Amino acid sequence: MIRRNLLKLAALSAAAATCTTLSMAQSTTQGTISGTVFDATNAAVPNAAVTIHSNGTNADISLKTDSAGFYKAPLLQPGTYTVIVTAAGFEETRTSNVIVAVSDVTEVSPHLALGNDNVVVEVSSEVPVIKFDTPAFGGQLSNTEIENIPINNRRWSSLTLLTPGTTNDAQGFGLISFRAIQPQLNN
Repeated sequence: MIRRNLLKLAALSAAAATCTTLSMAQSTTQGTISGTVFDATNAAVPNAAVTIHSNGTNADISLKTDSAGFYKAPLLQPGTYTVIVTAAGFEETRTSNVIVAVSDVTEVSPHLALGNDNVVVEVSSEVPVIKFDTPAFGGQLSNTEIENIPINNRRWSSLTLLTPGTTNDAQGFGLISFRAIQPQLNN
């Protein structure tokens, strides 16, 4: 009897620990956009269509608000987004340049204005130009531009440290680490 109770207690404790661990798990490389959609009188708008558009990848995520007008788009890659909200009887609302940072919740709570259902908005743009003649994806600095960069001691290694993903060797040998790889393994 005591043994059976101890087994039940152990199973219950393991289940509670697992649930607690899972509920506290957070993504360290992604962010979230959430908010509540309101009308002009600050009343929540249920079942509004929310589209989260990634300006970097042109990917769209479509959501609906719940009965309280709340929506949440988790697990978004860091970047710049446009939030588009539509609902029957209201004008479309666009919120541009919404920045999603790592492990942050960005709140976008638009207020919809009354409108007609027959309002049509047409947006057109040109396709971005892609250079197929060269594999270069970044610019080059001239000698004058390099001389005008405010770095100490005019060493190439100090200029290299301005590149994203590089760090100075903590051991003090002057080596540079790229992408958190040991300096001795960088080629």
